[in-house]
Amino acid sequence: MAKHMVICMNCGKRFDASRGGYYFKSQRRYMCPKCGKAYNREVKEEQADYREARTGMRQTTGAMIAKIAIGLICIIACLSGPMELGARLLGIIVGLALIAWGLLPWLLPRLKEKKEAEAAAAAAQAEAERLANLPKICPSCGAHTKGQTCEYCGAPLE
Repeated sequence: MAKHMVICMNCGKRFDASRGGYYFKSQRRYMCPKCGKAYNREVKEEQADYREARTGMRQTTGAMIAKIAIGLICIIACLSGPMELGARLLGIIVGLALIAWGLLPWLLPRLKEKKEAEAAAAAAQAEAERLANLPKICPSCGAHTKGQTCEYCGAPLE
């Protein structure tokens, strides 16, 4: 027998709150399990998007640290004990793969930002050189010339 019948605030479906569902204390309303799971997925996706915008990676910091730690444990374990060469190599490869899996999502956005900054600096320098080599009129003699000084009278150009 139903003990606590309520209506979902999202879809309007009537369900028993004692058998599952989500309660929103601030609104004092309930959400059915189906709508609640979809809501939780949306919230987790928003959190991941926010984390990616803030840190450049979708994984949590704890997940990154755990992957690196397990990779280091694999490497240390395969180097310390008596093992055959194949098992030792496999342990090293697995450890390095775990470390790369943890570090690459953190490193790649930073490398991309660095490349973009270098490209922007190179573009600004090229634009400055292009502007410096445009034909100018010498304020002293009135000749049309290029560069930083007049080719004819040697006066500095602005």
